[in-house]
Amino acid sequence: MRLQGFLTEKIISPENVIKILVSSCQPFLKEIKNGRNGFLYRGKNSYSAASIERFSSRIDRKPKDMSALNHDILDELFEKKFGWKSRSEGVFCSGHPSIAARYGSIYIFFPIGEYKYLWSPEIKDLFDRVRMKSWSWLEKGTREVRVAERLENLRGMVDTYKDNDLKEAMYSGNEISVKCKTFYLVDLSVNYLMDRLQST
Repeated sequence: MRLQGFLTEKIISPENVIKILVSSCQPFLKEIKNGRNGFLYRGKNSYSAASIERFSSRIDRKPKDMSALNHDILDELFEKKFGWKSRSEGVFCSGHPSIAARYGSIYIFFPIGEYKYLWSPEIKDLFDRVRMKSWSWLEKGTREVRVAERLENLRGMVDTYKDNDLKEAMYSGNEISVKCKTFYLVDLSVNYLMDRLQST
């Protein structure tokens, strides 16, 4: 498709950004249409001058702050309940740019083609929730008791997650994990034209 050639350039006109998104992201655009909160946002450590960039999702994401044990247990629990490993395979986003800003420069996130997502109405950030609980796991008597409590707590957290109602997820400001093969990150400078996507 000819429009893909634009992605080799640093700056793309907002009109062409819209064309690219409308062409590639219809399932997502359809689901968020007329939502209360606009779009998904993602923070990225490095800033790019490009108007739009395409990325491939990782399927083997390693935890930056969460312990490997908690990460692996959560992945098992998510896979058992939803069929995919949210911590390893998900791209983390939020419906609120201020939340995304904690993780770097803010970009608007668009999954390309088909995608899945998970979010919890009760948990704003899963790492923070796990960290708050971790102190009790370290203080319980035997190792068996500590492991059992850890598993029970993590299972309870995963049980609060759902895989529908994306508009509400975006409005909540809570962490959203998106599973997709590829996605676009769009510079905020074209945000003023984003309302045009709502009418496509």
